[in-house]
Amino acid sequence: LSPDELRLFRLYGRVPSQSHRFALHLKERKYFDSGDYALSKAGKGNSVDVGIIGSLHPAPQNMP
Repeated sequence: LSPDELRLFRLYGRVPSQSHRFALHLKERKYFDSGDYALSKAGKGNSVDVGIIGSLHPAPQNMP
């Protein structure tokens, strides 16, 4: 047994089942689709880059 499992065994008298470990794994971030996952793993932001798009409302004077 690993040190963590041994500690849990001493505290609760049993080692947690594998399904409990799987439930803890599901609490991690969920991705919308494979593109979202790929961008996250590539080091890109997890949202749209506001610096490129801007935050002001478009005005007719600024349109090309």
